[in-house]
Amino acid sequence: MLTRAARISPGSVADTYPAILTGYDAYIHNSAFQGISHTKAVRFQYRHNDMDHLEQLIQKAVGQYQTVFIISEGIFSMDGDICNLPRLVEIKHKYGGLLYIDEAHSIGVLGKTGGGVCQHFNIDPTEVDVLMGTLSKSLVSCGGYIAGSKILIDYLKFKSEGFIFSTGISPPNVAASLGALEIMINEDWRLKRLGENAEYILEALKSRSIDTGLSKSTPIIPINVGKENTAIQLSLYLNENAILAAPIIPPAVPENESRVRLFISALHKKEQLDYTTEKIIEGLEKLRAG
Repeated sequence: MLTRAARISPGSVADTYPAILTGYDAYIHNSAFQGISHTKAVRFQYRHNDMDHLEQLIQKAVGQYQTVFIISEGIFSMDGDICNLPRLVEIKHKYGGLLYIDEAHSIGVLGKTGGGVCQHFNIDPTEVDVLMGTLSKSLVSCGGYIAGSKILIDYLKFKSEGFIFSTGISPPNVAASLGALEIMINEDWRLKRLGENAEYILEALKSRSIDTGLSKSTPIIPINVGKENTAIQLSLYLNENAILAAPIIPPAVPENESRVRLFISALHKKEQLDYTTEKIIEGLEKLRAG
């Protein structure tokens, strides 16, 4: 199902099931959290990517709810790490639950042909009840999509306010995303190069003792600096040196967890990545010196 808005809230899905218990990763995108916060579902937060904690919390509620609805992201947008999809699927089956994965940052990035987190782990996509994504990143357009069973999609078309009270996506937007999909499938060297570039700069930064947090060789690499003003000043310094890297500050991240976020491209050259690494180090040194 294609939508004009980039995101269909998981709340739209949660409301389709009675007596639902919703568990969400602590690092899910704010739009997902806002969606479920407006539902009637009882909800709980589990520690980031901590599958044991998720299962412990589900076990405490077994028998009290008809369905458990688990929400996670493919690649986490602020940290660049990947969800533990094999365990999520395992837990979903063990407790007869439903699984919702936000693929906004993983489609076109993970998997041999950019098929996303399911392709990355070689898991049948039908094991995930709802796969949601945006057309505005790897798919170079505007709008979003949601994939699931025919019953679920038909229901959302009649019940999702985000779909009902908006106009359809435009044909040029669809054509642009279809073109991007063709490139992803037919030019898989881009995905290979993307992975190589991400790993190259991540290792370079780590070797220079730069805090890159949880990033795991994905194109999202945070430069964790803590203070909000430090993130803003580092971003400005990089911009002055022809490097576009936005500051991520509260409320997008918790207090004292501000960062500058890098997005790596398949078309970046090693020289550009080396230059970026040096400018990050240079900028941090200048800020520390006052």
